[in-house]
Amino acid sequence: MREQRMLVSGLYKPGHRRPGLRSQVPLMMLAGVWLGEAGFQVGCEVRVKVERERLVIEPAPRRERSAGREA
Repeated sequence: MREQRMLVSGLYKPGHRRPGLRSQVPLMMLAGVWLGEAGFQVGCEVRVKVERERLVIEPAPRRERSAGREA
């Protein structure tokens, strides 16, 4: 397994609970040849599993991909 390190940056978004105020939310952008090498091609739909201090990103199974387009 290869490891990639990156920095979590921030993005200011308008406050949805308090109009007129902005709040900063965490932001991560993934880009690189290594994504393609790992099986993530441009246009590939993904599934993100969220756990405490852990994200698991996988290509969506084909049946989920086609169901998502029909909905």
